[in-house]
Amino acid sequence: MVATQVAVASRYESAVPGGGTSVVHRGFDPFQLMDRLDEELIIKELEGIVADELAYKIVDKRTGKEEWGLSKAGVDEACRAMAQQGEVIREEKLEYEVDRERGEAFFRVTAGRYAVGRDGQEVRLDTAIGVKRQEMYFEGQALSLDSPCPFRKHKGKPWREVLETDRGYVEWVAGNANEEEMRVFAEAILAGEEPVLEARRPNPHWFEHGSMKAARNARYRLIRAELKARILAMAKETRRVREVEVGAEAGTRTPAPEPNPQPASHGRGRKPSDDGPVDPDVLAEIERLSASSAVDLDRAERIRMRLDAGDLGREEAARVLRYLRRVVAEAEEGVAEAGDDSLAAKRRRYFARIGALGWSTERRKAFQASVGVESVGQATEEQLDRLLAALEKQVPAD
Repeated sequence: MVATQVAVASRYESAVPGGGTSVVHRGFDPFQLMDRLDEELIIKELEGIVADELAYKIVDKRTGKEEWGLSKAGVDEACRAMAQQGEVIREEKLEYEVDRERGEAFFRVTAGRYAVGRDGQEVRLDTAIGVKRQEMYFEGQALSLDSPCPFRKHKGKPWREVLETDRGYVEWVAGNANEEEMRVFAEAILAGEEPVLEARRPNPHWFEHGSMKAARNARYRLIRAELKARILAMAKETRRVREVEVGAEAGTRTPAPEPNPQPASHGRGRKPSDDGPVDPDVLAEIERLSASSAVDLDRAERIRMRLDAGDLGREEAARVLRYLRRVVAEAEEGVAEAGDDSLAAKRRRYFARIGALGWSTERRKAFQASVGVESVGQATEEQLDRLLAALEKQVPAD
């Protein structure tokens, strides 16, 4: 996909950093909230973490109204399903403009839908354009030792007091807060510094957020309506949905767990907020699957650390288990198909091995380019053989 800069008009949109507590005022747009949640998924993808939630459910408690929508991961899943049916959606062109005076960028992505035959011949069916205005700064709260803690346990207390009376809590925030700047701030005050973070702070991922959300919007327009409905139904059935409730006042509940350090006495699978422990069989299977070579090492280590800390709740443990089962099953499917020389089987083996490596999308594309392959979906048998041969040097045969 080619990236160029073009002159386009734009308008400022405020936002909340990905993850954590989002303040949503009266008259809020639930789809803007979904957009912010997608920013968190994009960062996970850049870190090589597989996103589990395929859809969002926004509940307005004042009116009882519910809004559902596919996440970026849900759009990706729909595109993969279309590719298996012989229709490939390809991102073709990225254009963007930066307005530093207003602190925003405007992105425009062109995507095309192609019908691909068994002989590799393709026909361009249609195209769509996706656009996105992206803020280059976070509009959050100023952070200093004298600013109030926003989290429930010590809500309203100055961070200086929290550090003096509950240092363990600050240590937990440093390792587990959703917002990166909150983790950085907690690490700094633990080190004895007196940091002051301004309310308006640069978003280090503005380009990734804007470009990937514009691409998401373009691809979404090319997905068939019945397939969107099918992915949404699958998300509900498999409970791969992230739910956010908008309260009676002008705010929302936290879409991700608030920092709440867990005493060691709770043990594995038990959180103070739970009304019972996680099923021991679930914990045992998580521990067994996380040791598989198909799981990214950093991801597996984080899972095992949380198991030892005992801070996995029942619902989160279920999500982790679904993720591990999917990753291991895909890797095993690739091994089982080792004797199948069809193009489809080779593509599946390739992606299974990439999944075992835990590579990000950017690293995978760079690897493909080094072998002379632009698109795996359009690769010839010779190109796929070259890719698999090159991967053997990265993933030793069992």
